[in-house]
Amino acid sequence: MYILVLWSGFAFAQNEQLAQYYYDKGDFEKAKVSYEQLLSLAPSNTQYFLRTIDCYQQLQQFDIAQKAIQERYNRYKQGVFLVELGYNFQLQKNESKAKNYYDQAIEKIRTNSNDVYGIGNSFEKKVLLEYALKAYQTAMEVQPNYNFN
Repeated sequence: MYILVLWSGFAFAQNEQLAQYYYDKGDFEKAKVSYEQLLSLAPSNTQYFLRTIDCYQQLQQFDIAQKAIQERYNRYKQGVFLVELGYNFQLQKNESKAKNYYDQAIEKIRTNSNDVYGIGNSFEKKVLLEYALKAYQTAMEVQPNYNFN
């Protein structure tokens, strides 16, 4: 029994390394397949989900990415996924839809200032620094005495 558990853990780690290898190499088709497999084994893993989305976007499969992100947002209601939806539209040069989702993410901070961590970080990772700053400023407006370092 222990050997089976150990072996499955080892195989899972190897699959993760292989997915990362393909991703780093820029072979997004193989990385996508690997991350989809990992995501099927760990469906709540946000890192696998975001890497899968990134692969879709690199392969210009924007409709598939949009559908997956929307489903994830509907399930978890996390503002991070609004940023992802906006970015998916930005990659398609649809600035007005992108801005709409980015603004929705900022508004989400008004209802729950703790969302600023994920939302602000997501903006930063996408080098959307004006939106990241706006996210932190919004959180400070909602909770002026809280330190959002």
